[in-house]
Amino acid sequence: MRKKRDTGWFEKFLPFAEPVLAAIVGLVSLLPPFNRPDVAVIVWAVGALFTVSSISTRKQIVTELKESFEEELKEVRDASRILSLYSGIQDDDLIQLKRETLSRCLAELDNLSRGIAPDVRGASFYMWFIGQFKKARVSISSVSSMPESLWVTYELERKSLEANYEAAEQRGVDARRIFVVQDQALLLSADARQVFLDHLAHKVKAFVALPGQITDRTLWELVKEGFVIIDDRVLLVDTSHPPDTAGRMSKVASDIALYRKAFDQLELASIPAAKFLEDFLERHVAELEPRYGTLESLKDRATQATGEEAKELRSVCEMWEAMVQDLAAVKPPKAKAPA
Repeated sequence: MRKKRDTGWFEKFLPFAEPVLAAIVGLVSLLPPFNRPDVAVIVWAVGALFTVSSISTRKQIVTELKESFEEELKEVRDASRILSLYSGIQDDDLIQLKRETLSRCLAELDNLSRGIAPDVRGASFYMWFIGQFKKARVSISSVSSMPESLWVTYELERKSLEANYEAAEQRGVDARRIFVVQDQALLLSADARQVFLDHLAHKVKAFVALPGQITDRTLWELVKEGFVIIDDRVLLVDTSHPPDTAGRMSKVASDIALYRKAFDQLELASIPAAKFLEDFLERHVAELEPRYGTLESLKDRATQATGEEAKELRSVCEMWEAMVQDLAAVKPPKAKAPA
């Protein structure tokens, strides 16, 4: 039987091949008939750069392997400690509670093994949620039914939006969100409208659905709390809105397909957010004019008024100005008349 050739020496020498080769070529450049010290310097410099790069890459690989090993080792230690703690609880008064705790733990692990997390809450909800946005490569399909102002005023929701915007702008992810607007009166607040404007500015396709127009009760039951589908790979269904944020995660294909169908159905019945906001603002500005006249005349009245009347008129002025500004942002410019 032929003995297998030992190639270990080559693998050991390979990391030093680049600097050694560069050194040899540089020396040859110095000798006759070349006599080119400038070439030698360039070759040595390039060789040094390759060497530094190679060392840096190897260090990075070693560091990543070390971190991965440490994480796995920590999991083994944690599992061992759980077993030790469980077996160490022998108090008769605690045995039943110990068994119930183990049953809950087994149930949660069983759910995770099947790709389901039925109750993700608080900081864990947002850490996982934002992490999934950052992994997105193809599509993010969201339905939001919470009050629109929470996207702007609640910090963790703003961070999740930033991750959504980054996916759309920097990685070209097809990001779409349908806002189920429960109370249109809330959109008189500039904070509530800001989330629509932000979506339009960051290449996220935004739509609006009105509950009264969703006549399919099965569809309404699926969309009324809100959900997000990422890359048709993972689903997160909202079960509670801020500040008591909670959700249900699933990677089960049938769950994802069910909510994908609901999203597509709802999108067909929705209005582009820019068009919805344009109609909403025009309608409310038109309602102000019969009562207050023009915005400029209202400002004059507010300047001359005193006490509670002045306070009320200034508030209306601020609301009116904000609506006019937002209307300019969403209304398409008029085409110029031909010369």
